[in-house]
Amino acid sequence: MKNIWAALVLRALILLVLFSPFCAAQSQSNNFRKTIPPFRIQLVSGDSLFSKDVKKDKPFMLVYFSPTCEHCLEFTRNFLQKISAFGNTQILFISYLPLPDIEKFEKDFSLSKYASIQVGTEGYAFIIQRFYNIMNFPFIALYDKKGTLIAAYRTAPSTEVLIKQFELHK
Repeated sequence: MKNIWAALVLRALILLVLFSPFCAAQSQSNNFRKTIPPFRIQLVSGDSLFSKDVKKDKPFMLVYFSPTCEHCLEFTRNFLQKISAFGNTQILFISYLPLPDIEKFEKDFSLSKYASIQVGTEGYAFIIQRFYNIMNFPFIALYDKKGTLIAAYRTAPSTEVLIKQFELHK
């Protein structure tokens, strides 16, 4: 009986080892797709922004946030201290929460004074949230000027890390 049990455990382990790379590769490809997700965002200005509106000749940074999240507030404060290092990068802060909550966040940080930053909500469509499988805020995705994903962060990196990523992919 011991030998049968040991053989079954050994077979289960072999199957686990053989198939785990395929499962890991599948989840990686679903979580980190290489293109900008298809989206429609209602901006605080009242306009709509579509993924096709992202300029292909400029780097793009997507920040998925919640206006009440302490990590998001801290990230935004630190990020704005070094905003000049991002040059011509298009920056889009997106949430799922209602527009009045997003407008308060935009006003609190005076984001409208930065021409490169747009702020809006995807509402309860959750297209972006599902695209990246976002579980924590802020989530940050960086794209090169061709629209190809160069990095994605499930927790907020330092601003210096973001600057280095864009410098590496000029």
